Amino acid sequence: MIYRHFIAPPRAFTQFSHDLIRHPRLSSDAVRLLTWQLSLPSGTRESLSRTAERARIGGCAFTRAKRQLKDEGFVHERRLQGPGGLWQTRPTARVATDREGLPRRP
Repeated sequence: MIYRHFIAPPRAFTQFSHDLIRHPRLSSDAVRLLTWQLSLPSGTRESLSRTAERARIGGCAFTRAKRQLKDEGFVHERRLQGPGGLWQTRPTARVATDREGLPRRP
């Protein structure tokens, strides 16, 4: 018998919305990349590409997954100019949604 409702353990557990897991326009690699990234401990600074390596997502699949996440509003990129004029791209993953369950645009 499978119990559908239970109390989650306090550690090593992350809850995700069904809207994310069953999103019709995200591939399984995109969902896996986002869930890995969002399940990292608070304050962890790990790049999406490093997360993809750890999740064993290949290069082409990573590029496709990242594009899907950006198109659907789950990942946002900010470009900042640092000291010496060098540019940096900083991606931010989020799952804040509006009332219809779609990701909010910044």
